[in-house]
Amino acid sequence: MEYSLINKDTLEFIKKKEFGDLTPPVFVQPAKPWVWVPFTYIPLASFDETIEVRDGVDEVIDLTQHTVTELKRLKTQAELNQDIEASKDAQMLTMDELGVILKVVHNHENRLRTLEGKPSVTLEQVRNFLRGLL
Repeated sequence: MEYSLINKDTLEFIKKKEFGDLTPPVFVQPAKPWVWVPFTYIPLASFDETIEVRDGVDEVIDLTQHTVTELKRLKTQAELNQDIEASKDAQMLTMDELGVILKVVHNHENRLRTLEGKPSVTLEQVRNFLRGLL
């Protein structure tokens, strides 16, 4: 079992130690400014990275225990939108690897626009258009 060494006056964490099945040699020594207390770590029971964000830990220290609990929160709409944009960018990177096809589409579009009497478009405009289709 793990134990934390805690300052009795300030309740500050000093160090953590594994004692196996044994208990610490002395939990409280009146002359010492510290105390050994059981340490408990509580991980997230479940975590869905598509809709949740790890949000640090909650640490509770007193003279009887030291508990650390992982926290999570739901993603904000801005974070969800950012994930969607990153996903689109990742899909476009695979298209960029097929740059020849993108250039062919660009050239073909500009040929059609020239025949229609319209101004040509840039490669970036074609890329953004295709990205918008994802």
